[in-house]
This record gives sequence, C-alpha cells and structure tokens, in this order.
Amino acid sequence: MDIARDLFETLKSVCALLHDAEVKCCLIGGLAVGILAKPRATEDIDLLILIEENKLPSLTVLLKKKFEVIQERNIMHFEKATIYRTILGSPAADKTGLVIVDFILADNDLYREAVLNPLNLIVDDVIIPVAKHEYLIKIKNLSNRPQDLLDIASLKEVLEKSGI
Repeated sequence: MDIARDLFETLKSVCALLHDAEVKCCLIGGLAVGILAKPRATEDIDLLILIEENKLPSLTVLLKKKFEVIQERNIMHFEKATIYRTILGSPAADKTGLVIVDFILADNDLYREAVLNPLNLIVDDVIIPVAKHEYLIKIKNLSNRPQDLLDIASLKEVLEKSGI
C-alpha cells in the first residue's frame, strides 16, 4: 500500500465527486499544510464541507457511487468542530488501500468563510479546493496541539517569504 498515492487518489476522487454534486468543500489539515508550506507525514484527509448535519446520509450515498465505504461513524461533536469520519476503499487501480476521510462540517463563520474562499488547485484536471494560508492558520489555532503549532509556524514562514 502506498499511503501518499492512496491519499491523493482519494482526495482527487472525493473532490471531483463533491464538485459534480455542487457540494462546497476545501482541504485543511496536514495534507493542506503539505501542499501550501512543506510536506509532512499524514495518513488522513481533512475536508471542510458545507453541508448540514441532517444531510450527511446523502453524503454517504454520494460517496458510495465511487467508493467502497468501509466504515461510516456517527457524527463526532467536539467543542470547536463537528466531524463525520469515514473510511473509504482507495480508488487506486489496485484497490489495496484504505483512507480515512474526516468531513468537518462548516458550521461556524470561520469554516464557512474558508470553504467559500479557497485556493483552487488543479491536479490531473480535478479542482482541489484548499483553505488559504490565513484560514488554515486560524483553524489550526483552534486546537493548539503541538503539531498544529508546528504547522502554523511553517505556514507563517511561507507567508513571510512570499510577502503574501
């Protein structure tokens, strides 16, 4: 299993699926930091998604059009985030991998603003919406975990070097 390949193939497929269904999303988390600042190890995909909690069953139906949904977990409610965790079979040709995709509901102003104003990257003709640096910094600041603090430093370093 090639984790990096499985992550990117799954990311592209999920983004294409959501785009076709007109569901707004944007990448956050370690993968976003790896794209915007510097690569780092991560084993999951974190997507902010503009969908109401009561519409999550329709998200699962949508995912099943492209993926084998290995696990769909009940909604996890945290103080600063509502997360719908899924484990998907990788869409890679050999179908060997499993990928955790955390869908974080854009249920506050910061999250909604990030989803509605992403950087749109194109990878293999697929639009990958990624949270802009400033939103990603604010989002990472919410949890204040050691890895998030390192990610914030990397993002700020890129902003300072580029003069953004």
